[in-house]
Amino acid sequence: MTDSEEVKKLKQQLEESKAREEVLKETEEDLRTEVRALRDERTRAFHTIHFLRNQVVDKRERLEDVEGENA
Repeated sequence: MTDSEEVKKLKQQLEESKAREEVLKETEEDLRTEVRALRDERTRAFHTIHFLRNQVVDKRERLEDVEGENA
């Protein structure tokens, strides 16, 4: 293989490597965005659960108060 052919082959490999690197960077950014979205969703679910739990506790306490007054 001549030097010219070797250089062409190496240049092609370099371009392919750069293209793969770019795809990996885009994929990494997409995954980071998805992770952020999932974390936000988990946080909202956590707050919703605690809000609903507090509502149940409050209603239970009010029911116990009413039942205590009626007894």
